[in-house]
Amino acid sequence: MLRASIFLLTLPVAGAYAHVKPYDHPHVGFLHPEELIALLAISGVSLLLLGYRFIRGRT
Repeated sequence: MLRASIFLLTLPVAGAYAHVKPYDHPHVGFLHPEELIALLAISGVSLLLLGYRFIRGRT
């Protein structure tokens, strides 16, 4: 579960870099609003999983 959470945390970074194309956007790191919302949702879910794992390990 921890590996899956860490993998999900890396998806937004990978998605941001994969999205950037020289002919599509002149400046690096620009994302459309719907893509940004999707990447934030992925990050939020993975942080929840990591938090759950952390709390579960402490009890």
